[in-house]
Order: sequence, then structure tokens, then C-alpha cells
Amino acid sequence: MQTKPKKVHRTSRIVLLTLILLFCSTTLAYAARRSGFTSFDFPGAFETHGQGITAAGEIVGVYAPMANSFVHGFVLHNGNFTAFDVPGADFTDVGWINSRGQIVGTYGFVNGKVLAYRLSAGTFTSIEYPGAEVTTGWGISPAGEIVGLALTNGIAHGYLLSHGNFTRIDFPGAAQTWATMISNGRIVGNFQDAGGIHGFLLSGGNFESIDFPGGGPTWITGINPRGDIIGYYFNGPAGPSGTENLHGFLLSNGTFDSIDIPGALFTAANGINPEGDIVGRYATSDGKVHGYLLSRVK
Repeated sequence: MQTKPKKVHRTSRIVLLTLILLFCSTTLAYAARRSGFTSFDFPGAFETHGQGITAAGEIVGVYAPMANSFVHGFVLHNGNFTAFDVPGADFTDVGWINSRGQIVGTYGFVNGKVLAYRLSAGTFTSIEYPGAEVTTGWGISPAGEIVGLALTNGIAHGYLLSHGNFTRIDFPGAAQTWATMISNGRIVGNFQDAGGIHGFLLSGGNFESIDFPGGGPTWITGINPRGDIIGYYFNGPAGPSGTENLHGFLLSNGTFDSIDIPGALFTAANGINPEGDIVGRYATSDGKVHGYLLSRVK
């Protein structure tokens, strides 16, 4: 089965999830505990998503020039945007950036394929899980270990790429599994079973299921070295756009906090650095999607 072109949507990860499946508030109380909220937009873009952030504050993400157009990568450093694309690709998605400035993501459709990539010191390296129809790159550790998704025979499996070797990751009994980030040997991601979509933490060989309390589907996007976990959840139907009732969250020291930008149509949390700074995306009433930075308490 041939994949569909990667186009921007109200949430890039849900679009990729949809592609894969077809293939087979901040809360005011929480905002008060943070030192600052900053919105940012790639110049002239219709949509901007913050995807990852380093300890030094360098932000990576994606932008789309117009609605329903292909996404492209960017780096935001000291207030300046730099766009990038995998050479020859129709779209370039961005997953994460590590402390060494290495970026991992997904691109297509070069030779009709959807593959992961690592961008290091200006050089792109493609990553393809053996025998997979689709390979995505979603997370990269400081040591350069990469996690993502391998779609094999229409079924999604997580993977770890370490020292050139692939290891498949499957939540026990799950129909499908996605791995999204690795830090200090701990891997987070998501799985699908008869009850829906849930997050997971894999630590020391043991899986733990994670769901936002009282919420619907839970999608984990990342974890930092302190063990803080971020993502987003639904507290109602996803709706036609796939983002109705969508909220970000932070899980820290066993406590969940919902993240909702005041007045936003939806909020998603995508990246977190070692200090706890969070980046993501939110939508305003005009339908545009903006990136945001939620800074830690000073």
C-alpha cells in the first residue's frame, strides 16, 4: 500500500498516526508556577509547531507555509529562524534535538519512501528499519540513541537504534506500539489495545502503562533526564479536525498537570529539556497554529 503525502494538520503526530493506521490549563494555576510563556511563529507560516528544546534554549520544530501544505523543519536560536529540509524530500518532520545539537525526524517521499533521519553537524543520515514500509524518527538521547516507529506488514512497532543495532519494542499484548523518546535508558511511547491508545514507560526492562487521570486517549511525546514526562490527552471526542478536546500535560514526580494556553482551541506539549522548559503548539480562533515556549521557574 502506498503512503499518502505528509501534510500539516492540527497536530503533526496525530496526522502521522493516521497515516500509519491507514497503512495497516497552560491552566492558570499551572501557568502561575512557570516563569514565562512565549508564543512564536515561523515568518509567514500558517502553522508553527515547537517540537524539541535543548538546555541552552535552542528550539526545533516544523512549519507549514499554508493550510494543508507540506511541513518543513526549522531551528530557532537567539530569536532567529533557520529552515531546513532533507535534500529532495517533499516533507521534513522534526522529532527531537539532543544536547549535542543532533536532530532526529522523518522525511518523504524520496524514491517513494518515508524514512527517519539524523541531522548532525550539517549532515543528514537516513535511517531505515530492516523490512519496514515506514520508519519514523521521534526521539534521540544525548548519547545519540534513536527511537521511533517501524511499520512492518501494516503493524506499528517501536524500535531502539543503539550503536548501529535495532531492537524492536512492543508493549505486551498491544496491537501496535510507538516509541517516542529515550533518556537515561528510559523509553517512553504509546500503545494501542482494545481499550484505546495509552502511554507507556519502559525502564529496566519493565513496562508501565500511563493514562491521564479521567482523560481519554493519552499520547506521550517525551521524557527528560529528570524523568519528567510530557504529552497530550483528549477529554472528549477528537472531532473532525482531530484536535477537539486536546490538552497538553506534564507528569512530574507522580503528579499530572494539564497544560492549556488560555483562550486556545487546543494545546499540545511536544518537547521538554533537562531544566523543564516545555515547547509545543496551540491554535487560536482564526485557525492558525502557533509554537510556544513555557519556561521553567527561575
